[in-house]
Amino acid sequence: MKKVFSFALAAAVACALFAGCTTGGPAPSKNNNVEAEGALKTGLGVITSTKATAAADGAEGSFAPTFTAAAVVVDENGTIVDCKLDVLQASVAFGADGQITTDTAAAMPTKQERGDDYGMRGASGIGKEWYEQADAFCSYAVGKTVDQLAAGADETGTPTDADLTAGCTIGVSDFIKAVAAAAENATVRGAQEGDTLALALLPDASGSASATADAAGTASVDVTFVAATQNAEGAFTSMFVDMPQTAATFDATGAITDDGSADVRSKYEKKEDYHMKGASAIGKEWYEQADAFCSYAVGKTMDQLAAGADETGKGTDADLTAGCTINVSNLMQAAAKAAGAEA
Repeated sequence: MKKVFSFALAAAVACALFAGCTTGGPAPSKNNNVEAEGALKTGLGVITSTKATAAADGAEGSFAPTFTAAAVVVDENGTIVDCKLDVLQASVAFGADGQITTDTAAAMPTKQERGDDYGMRGASGIGKEWYEQADAFCSYAVGKTVDQLAAGADETGTPTDADLTAGCTIGVSDFIKAVAAAAENATVRGAQEGDTLALALLPDASGSASATADAAGTASVDVTFVAATQNAEGAFTSMFVDMPQTAATFDATGAITDDGSADVRSKYEKKEDYHMKGASAIGKEWYEQADAFCSYAVGKTMDQLAAGADETGKGTDADLTAGCTINVSNLMQAAAKAAGAEA
């Protein structure tokens, strides 16, 4: 029981430190709103953009990545059976002396987690918060293919379909891109009709470091994403994980030396380009090990999943380590967050 409690505690701490645990969005949805055809597929898509600004004229510099994530369940025809969306707008600041000024252990809540605290309702023409509009977009997506979904907005991402604009008037360009990426990535992983779909984000800015006279500083934000479905008994029926790693570098005067925009592909998107296989004791790339972790999770509750690794995140169960020997601490914490989101 000790190792299970340890992961539960770690997930709670991560939620408190990085996600803020602010409520506002609804409970995870169930993928039973559409008469699906064939086996269901689970997908995860992340659209990442970055902005780096140098410290100048008394103002701090910053590295500000934005992550738009979609979790979907689609049927064999590409019809969206369920959909979840979230956005993380992160920022790590630094001064003209090259010192990190952001508390990198502070809360970094997503727009869904900020809920009513995001403060969009007063400026909204339909009087709805961001999470309400994002969830209205997801409801609109159900029953449609990606092409049909995209037809509900113009080329600028402005909603045009009356059924969509009734609940969502914000720009949806990145929403559509994220859903499209998730649908394209989707594979049969075990999801069944009636399962609960959840999307969890676990940010980590701890890799940030101040500049010195001899070394550039780094402003970094890594995010672990988990899309998961669970059955009525709380067991995972499918899972998809990914991890974008973003960073900018700066010198001891706060000037940007690398804005971090050259390659924002996630670990899963990089596939063999991530170059883990050569250093892996089992000869597997990160995405292969991530998929092995997801396969291992299927059929297990969160407690049972957590029991497959020790307190440090090292796999201990032979069925897990046969396909996954990377540290799974962040994967476990994000999975626990997804499982804990169920109402």
